[in-house]
Amino acid sequence: MFEANNSEQVVEGVLEENPSNNSDRTNTDSVSAHEIKDVSDIRDYLDPNIFDDIKVVDKNQLIEDDKVLKIDPDLEKKYSNTFGYISENSLINGRVVGMNERDVLIDIGFKSEGIIDRSEFYKDELPSIGDQVEVYLEFIEDASGNTILSKEKADFMRRWKELKDAF
Repeated sequence: MFEANNSEQVVEGVLEENPSNNSDRTNTDSVSAHEIKDVSDIRDYLDPNIFDDIKVVDKNQLIEDDKVLKIDPDLEKKYSNTFGYISENSLINGRVVGMNERDVLIDIGFKSEGIIDRSEFYKDELPSIGDQVEVYLEFIEDASGNTILSKEKADFMRRWKELKDAF
């Protein structure tokens, strides 16, 4: 059945050039000298002299340079104190930086602000911008890339800790 239809079919077409479309193409004769990159700036990557202007440093010089660049211990301590250890499932103090109809944005010193649903706050205890709030870090990053915080879980963890300390 298929043997009879085994002949090759060739389709040929000719691409016709429309003279009105030639305006889209640039003619090499009409290119100005400003647009052509200076050929003297192009370096032959196979040339063995391509690395002649590279400075070579030996190991002893690196060690000497390292000794010269000692950092003031007080400055290093101040800088290291700017880093905070943030881990999931922990209580963190944050500062309210924004609010909208649904969420409260809390700065916890991470790469982005954390989000708490407004329903987790009592209506009469809704914080204002700039207030310090203790929150529970649920997820550093959810599927949408948001840092998820919880005020209810933070309150629960604080009460639980108070109960444990009481007994």
